[in-house]
Amino acid sequence: MSNKKFIISLVIIIVVTLTLIASLFFTIPDSNKIDSILIKDTVRFEILKSLFQLLFVIIVGGVIAYFFKSQEAAKKEENNKKEKEKEKRSQSNEIRVEYLDRLGKIYRNVKKTRRILTAGGLTSKYGNPPSIMTEQLICLYCEQMEHLNNNQLELECLKIESKSIPAIVNLEGIGTSLNKMKDYLRKILHEYERIAFKFDNGIKINYSNLVQLDEFTYTSTKDFKFPNSYDKRYRFLENFVMQYDIIIAKIGENLQNFHTSE
Repeated sequence: MSNKKFIISLVIIIVVTLTLIASLFFTIPDSNKIDSILIKDTVRFEILKSLFQLLFVIIVGGVIAYFFKSQEAAKKEENNKKEKEKEKRSQSNEIRVEYLDRLGKIYRNVKKTRRILTAGGLTSKYGNPPSIMTEQLICLYCEQMEHLNNNQLELECLKIESKSIPAIVNLEGIGTSLNKMKDYLRKILHEYERIAFKFDNGIKINYSNLVQLDEFTYTSTKDFKFPNSYDKRYRFLENFVMQYDIIIAKIGENLQNFHTSE
């Protein structure tokens, strides 16, 4: 029974009791009301006494019962609030785990592309880079740039979601790191877009002109010699790998805090 229903029931009982007392009181002739009531050991006196005692018990008992019911209701409301908060945090947790899975898939795909290009010979990592791009190397390059483009677009989706999904928006720095990862891949793709038409027209391309590609497949822990006109800040380790690690750590920290608070 809710507090409102309880109070209504209590008021009804009190009104009925007072009505009974009033009915007994008004059945006495006017001149003898007080005297008749004060005469002990009469049926009327005992009935009125019992009714007043009942009224007292109802009021006192009602107040006590209302107090405990209010405490119980408050506790129940607090538990419901905690349960809803826990459910909300659990949903945020699921969203973040799914977000991590998608980002991890992109990260692994990009590293796979990097390894395939390196294994295919499109690198100066081992000191013997190709000179003129052969048809075989061009096919490998174009094929892997298509995969890289798909993953860069997926990163753009995650970047947009980082601004709109509450479970991600509240995590500081996620958008910045995603932007660096996205822009790094975009540099490589811009280079590809600038020369792709030459492949179709049979124009020979020297591998040394593919600077962003070579940096991508080069050893990430060693200095890379950029031409003067290139932005030397864009490196695979700093702008992709480390940014991925920052996001993983940030989301992982919040997941850990969620489990610790349970």
